[in-house]
Amino acid sequence: MIQLEENFAWQLLVPYLESVLKQRMGLSQAAIEAQKVFQNTLDSLHRRLERDEGQSIMTQLLKEVGRLEPTLLSHLEHEALQDTITTRLVGPLPLYYRGVSLLWTGNQKAAARAFDDYLNHLPENGRPSFATTLLERANSLF
Repeated sequence: MIQLEENFAWQLLVPYLESVLKQRMGLSQAAIEAQKVFQNTLDSLHRRLERDEGQSIMTQLLKEVGRLEPTLLSHLEHEALQDTITTRLVGPLPLYYRGVSLLWTGNQKAAARAFDDYLNHLPENGRPSFATTLLERANSLF
């Protein structure tokens, strides 16, 4: 039986796989659109992760990416998938969590720097972010 998190992880991967197939078929504009859908889906997940929702989905997504059949994607396609996930989720989120921890411990100045770094690491279309609200709160406290 497929659990909800596993199913949702696959739903996240479908637009990426669609973009790969369309690119292979020579439908470059359709591939670009599918890639945008994939990126927007990851951005939605990062917003959920900012609110401590979706950690199990993130864990399952990373497992599913690691278990993809080598015959499904070329090495470059698999690498591009991992790079996109890293750029939109795995790389920036620790900065956000650090900012939250610093804010909770009363270190508003360091928290503001962490949130600012986080926002600067997000792709432009990866916003809005709850970090903006927390950054304003941290700045108002010092």
